[in-house]
Amino acid sequence: MRVVSEARPGLHGEVDRILAELGIEPELDGDGDWRIETEAGPFMLVVDRENGDLVALQTIRSITGPLAEEAELMHALLQLNVEATGAAYGAVAGRDANLLVLSARVEAADVTRDRVERMLGDATRLSRRLDELAEAWRPSS
Repeated sequence: MRVVSEARPGLHGEVDRILAELGIEPELDGDGDWRIETEAGPFMLVVDRENGDLVALQTIRSITGPLAEEAELMHALLQLNVEATGAAYGAVAGRDANLLVLSARVEAADVTRDRVERMLGDATRLSRRLDELAEAWRPSS
């Protein structure tokens, strides 16, 4: 991991500048994607290779077994999507496993400080909502 230390061109440079203005100090991974820590846990910001969108991702769980075993969790995530704005839970097929993720997206042409700030706010709010739900499910001691 490395920190942003030099100006980068294009959308990467614009996002570097926006994150700095927001007081967020990301680490960069080997692909140049941003890893940020929030009060709601770690997030990655990536530029979608297909369409250039800026995407915030938080891995909720890696699924290595049958998907049916995660039906209750998937149902809960879909229920949370109904009350969410700007971010949603979904699934991503990874190299070694399927992932349940939280994601939010801004089209490349619409990346501004305000849009990035709202995207991160929506994503962290939805993540905290899952934490609240998980806390409610825990049996009392």
